[in-house]
Amino acid sequence: KRLYVSRFDGYAYRLDGRSVTKIENGTDDIFFFDDRMSWEPYDYISNVASGELDRQLINSVNFADSILTRDEQRRLLKLWLLAVFFGSVQPTKIILLLLGDHGSGKTSALRRIQKFIFGQKTDLLSIEKDKQDGFIATVTTDPLALFDNLDERLSWLPFALSRLATGVTFSRRELYTTNTKVQFPGVSWLGITSRTVGFMANQPDLPDRTLVLRLERLVEMQPEGELLSAIV
Repeated sequence: KRLYVSRFDGYAYRLDGRSVTKIENGTDDIFFFDDRMSWEPYDYISNVASGELDRQLINSVNFADSILTRDEQRRLLKLWLLAVFFGSVQPTKIILLLLGDHGSGKTSALRRIQKFIFGQKTDLLSIEKDKQDGFIATVTTDPLALFDNLDERLSWLPFALSRLATGVTFSRRELYTTNTKVQFPGVSWLGITSRTVGFMANQPDLPDRTLVLRLERLVEMQPEGELLSAIV
């Protein structure tokens, strides 16, 4: 019943529900392999008024009423965000899909989550049509992979997404060998923005593994720089 969260600088925080303790990376046999080039170290500040996370990351998302109400979608987004920190005890991982038209703020909403966790240097990813190996390299190494504008249908992608959500491993031939196989487990929590659900075509189990939250077009636009500055 302890949670370990890396600080990205050779230290981590240990949480037990009552206290937050700074420890060296590797304490209690818990070791983080951090991307020291991209992920920015941060400090935990105690005794701060609650509610700021909801205001910046959850309530700022322009949800639309659908099968789920706006409040239900806010609650589900927050639960998904908190679940990211418990990935090591969840072999199956729900894919987050922010679905909305152009101008609904879906990209900005996902980008704020990215910056909140990893800092200013990181940004959303794109999936290239002929780069399946690049996608697999990402989802087998990054704890959180957030992809923007997944509107194009790619033949290999629905099956890969379904495998990732169920927690299976990806097999590849080891470089410079003839027939040596290596396996890489999928570790990423996945977030996606899209205008349609067309990318799920021909993979009937994928919708069941996806949390679909609907956004509507913003009436009043706010400069994204202001939103990101508030996250910083």
